Amino acid sequence: MAKPSIKTIDAFDASQEKYVEFAWTGKAAYNNRLVIFNADSMAVVYDHTYSSNYYKLNHKIPSGTLTNGIKYAAQITVIDSTGAYSDPSEKYFFWVLESPTFFFEGLSSTNLNTIDVPTYIASLKYTQSNNVGLTSYQFFLYNSTKELLDSSEIMQNTHGALTYTYRSLENNTVYYIRATGFNARSVPVDTGYVQLMASYINPNLYTRFYASVNRIVGTVNYYTNIISIESDIDTDEYSFDEGCVDLTGNLNSVRYSRNFTISEDCTISVRMKEAYKTAQILRVQNGLNERLLLESLIDDNGVLRYKLTVHGVSEYIIYSGGYVFDHYDMVTVHIRRINGIYDLYVFVTDMDPDPPHNMWFMLNEPPYNETQYNDIWLNINYPTSYIDKDSVVRFYQPSRPLGGSNQNIWIGN
Repeated sequence: MAKPSIKTIDAFDASQEKYVEFAWTGKAAYNNRLVIFNADSMAVVYDHTYSSNYYKLNHKIPSGTLTNGIKYAAQITVIDSTGAYSDPSEKYFFWVLESPTFFFEGLSSTNLNTIDVPTYIASLKYTQSNNVGLTSYQFFLYNSTKELLDSSEIMQNTHGALTYTYRSLENNTVYYIRATGFNARSVPVDTGYVQLMASYINPNLYTRFYASVNRIVGTVNYYTNIISIESDIDTDEYSFDEGCVDLTGNLNSVRYSRNFTISEDCTISVRMKEAYKTAQILRVQNGLNERLLLESLIDDNGVLRYKLTVHGVSEYIIYSGGYVFDHYDMVTVHIRRINGIYDLYVFVTDMDPDPPHNMWFMLNEPPYNETQYNDIWLNINYPTSYIDKDSVVRFYQPSRPLGGSNQNIWIGN
């Protein structure tokens, strides 16, 4: 007599019913018998014969029959209309596991989520009680009617952060984001469609030109609302390199006080690169007896946030959203004062250069998304300095090398 063949049984949760399907080429399968064994001991844990499953090539395992976290083996026998039994199928081994959890951290799965930036770093959370890890995952972006706009490549889980950056989200626009994946037992996971709306303020352009015609002499005079402010040269320590003020020295700073005053609402903009570090960026005291301190802080997960401390009639602290960007990207931070209330707006421009070297000499830990597996970080009590890796002499010996310079590395063994 022919022998049935069990089709693929993906891992499933014992709290859910499961249909075991099989292929059969003999006489009509009037009924069937399913036997399930514990894969380790081969003890029978389930033995049931359908008596009215007429001609269906499946067998339902009721919910609660098996136990999560255990591997089983299934074997099925077909019964034809005469009551004759087929040979039993080959045993098919499968796992019963608790369903994993898989969701976007910090977002509601049922309500509209609003963000105040055009770039959003989505972070996934995956857990499974039997410690079955996530192996691969992929991110998707949809419009408000759930038409696919963009997707990431399929990413392999290397036990790092499960993150992805959605960029260039249009203002006052509703999107859906979604992630799917598979765990080590080939169980699919899906966050479902999560609604997201970008709603942010685009800073006004503060560099408009104004024209005034002098008909008498036939000239046109142009004016702007830009005021040129000179720095206090005597106290400043900085260099000017490639169009930027270089303040990467230990105590380098620029102080502007001549002809400088703020007496009403305004926007202060700071543009910078090589800014992925914990540092004090800007200190301001205006003509309204207000003092401002802008800082950047990197948390234990490598996420950078900007902190604005306001001292004045009222004192408060403002934090920006979290950012992970390349060390050489251009970052623009707008400090906006509207009706006496301050707020922060951050924009990141991808500059995408090649990193100059793979050795880091700096006080703060280098940005993790800029480093590679074999990079070296030397924690020194000085600000970041560039040292050409090809000029470094390395010593691998038990005793301290004689002579040398401050660019040498000695690794004892």
